[in-house]
Amino acid sequence: MISLLKKLWNWLKSLFIGSPKAVNPEKVQKSPPEPSDGEYEGILMGLFEQVAAGTTTGGLRGWLYSRHCNDKKLAHWLEVKSEEWLRYPEDYQTLGRDLAALGKVMTGNLGEVSQRISLQLRDAVRDVSGVEGENLGPKETDLTEVQKFYQLLNQGKTSTTQRLSTANNIPIVQDAEFWFEQGNQKYMNGDFIGAIASYDQALEFKPDYHQAWYNRGSALDDLGRYEEAIASWDRALEIKSDYPDAWNNRGVALVNLGRYEEAIASWDRALEIKPDYHEAWNNRGIALGNLGRYEEAIASWDQALEIKPDKDEAWNNRGNALYNLGRYEEAIASYDRAIKINSNDADAYYNKACCYGLQNNVELAIENLQRAINLDVEYQDMAKTDKDFEQIRGDERFQSFLNRV
Repeated sequence: MISLLKKLWNWLKSLFIGSPKAVNPEKVQKSPPEPSDGEYEGILMGLFEQVAAGTTTGGLRGWLYSRHCNDKKLAHWLEVKSEEWLRYPEDYQTLGRDLAALGKVMTGNLGEVSQRISLQLRDAVRDVSGVEGENLGPKETDLTEVQKFYQLLNQGKTSTTQRLSTANNIPIVQDAEFWFEQGNQKYMNGDFIGAIASYDQALEFKPDYHQAWYNRGSALDDLGRYEEAIASWDRALEIKSDYPDAWNNRGVALVNLGRYEEAIASWDRALEIKPDYHEAWNNRGIALGNLGRYEEAIASWDQALEIKPDKDEAWNNRGNALYNLGRYEEAIASYDRAIKINSNDADAYYNKACCYGLQNNVELAIENLQRAINLDVEYQDMAKTDKDFEQIRGDERFQSFLNRV
């Protein structure tokens, strides 16, 4: 059975930048998980680091595949995401330069898309600021003394731990709230390492700033540094123990480390504080499913769906548990609910096809498999080797279908 491994990020510019995360169970013997929006940003930042380290084109592709991604997927995400970046081009000047560097190394569609977006960002900044040539930064005469310092900081010419900057000995702003907002902005721009440095500065001035500890954990989590993220959320919880989002995100990181029992305990704490926390109920079901405790997992997803009936991923996850229990008709009904909410849910169509294959229902297996392939071509190759279709693989109709697609 299939379900996507996601982190659902709704970045907020208000009190908490890192909103509660949700995960889906790993795919079982099918295809690698599809990265979420937040994960794509982490992948892109990591790719930039690989380019800076001198990794070759082949090495970059291998690095992408090791993170369940490829040229085509990342290029498509870049094209969609660039619409947002081009609305605020001055906020993404560094990103434009990084994309240009990536475009010089990477061949194929990803290289072309990277180069094109880099040029679009450059031209958009020129249109806004009137800057000519390669200088994409603000004009020197427009900079305040503090802005000069931050320009040096962003260029790596000074450190957040210094008490004086190298720009005319300007004192560093000793205000936790200021650094917290700097961290939030860097986080929103995908600069997770810079965000952590800013949160560290905020915490130096205000060690009990639980929101800074929380957001710092979110940035670490995006970098795949799960142990450090948990430690950061633990600090937030030492200060504010009734913080359900920190307990929830802590559980997600524990799942990523394969520590399912601890994750369940973390979500139980979140639910003690906030019983209607549907993300925590959904995540708890995922961990239980990974432990093979399918009946308990279904009960947890039922709780999530009682609170949020239109949560299609919970319906899909619930269907997977029913499938694993051999209750195929109930599983199909659950997948149908997911499809009713999200008609583009390729996973649900594929999962239905698997159930029909196991029931020896060739026509419905083909019908749902075709819909899955129409939404995601990757299912085409998967269907040719999937054990769920072994019973009908010798059927002439099924073989003819596989030969056509």
